[in-house]
Amino acid sequence: MTKLRLGFVLDPPEKIKCLEDTSFYIMKEAFERGHDIFYIDSRHVYAQAGKIMAETGRVEVNFSDGFKKKENFHNSDLSRFDLLFIRKDPPFDMHYLYLTYLLEKLKGQVPVLNDPAGIRDANEKFYILNFPEWIPATCVSSHVPVLRAFVDETGDVVLKPLNERGGIGIARLRREDADKDKGLQEILAQYGTVMAQKFIPEILDLGDTRVLMLNGEFLGAYTRIPPAGDFRVSVFRDGRYEKSTISDRERKIIESVGPRLRKDGLYFVGLDLIGGMISEINVTSPAGIPEINHFAGERLEVKMVDFLEQFALY
Repeated sequence: MTKLRLGFVLDPPEKIKCLEDTSFYIMKEAFERGHDIFYIDSRHVYAQAGKIMAETGRVEVNFSDGFKKKENFHNSDLSRFDLLFIRKDPPFDMHYLYLTYLLEKLKGQVPVLNDPAGIRDANEKFYILNFPEWIPATCVSSHVPVLRAFVDETGDVVLKPLNERGGIGIARLRREDADKDKGLQEILAQYGTVMAQKFIPEILDLGDTRVLMLNGEFLGAYTRIPPAGDFRVSVFRDGRYEKSTISDRERKIIESVGPRLRKDGLYFVGLDLIGGMISEINVTSPAGIPEINHFAGERLEVKMVDFLEQFALY
């Protein structure tokens, strides 16, 4: 196999818990195959003199040291890499937006995944509207009367900011709540536009299923159960994870969305499914490889790096 220069665009290293991090597992597998692995802090990507540059450095990747520098970081022309993998976490803020603009300028020079334009166009909440047959009743608005009418019609809804992650800003609102308008005004004042989605009660006992997809096909899955007294599931909350079994309906969802994901350059994606419905589609930095490995006895990072090697040489 040709030795590749693989650049991973990430959050600052101090934010990454290596033993729990999907990016780390992928980087470790690629490093052990002999590829050169470069850590690129997303804050340090810039344009100058017609080039897209970043402060980068080769790293060793192992469970003992995490990311260990093999050389001092220096400014590099990103077009000299064989592949760039965007693995920066949300929120999808203005910094993230500008990062996609910068990396999109590399089109035709170096393969980048997920595609920067695809990430930019596929808001992780809003993108589900491309699959209306597979989602719960949903309304996206910045107007209190519209959202109030949706709550009254639906009866029980979840309100979601469009650019956050990990359950941040998510609230539940019911038809009978006396202070509906106050709740709506508060979330709109903070976030501007929100998604209101019919509450799916299965979340309370059965949790949601995180399905990882690679190149439009099923890679693996696990179940996330929310903590007692809550309906939100995320790595930031004290819930629990379990082994997952994919239903026939869920397989139909996976088969249905796969072609659109490939078309939009969204090669590594996490579907969140509740009660046989899509609640979100994660395209920025989907997680789950360590969890699925644990429950399914897999090493999904092997399949991931197989794909990266093919993608880099395509």
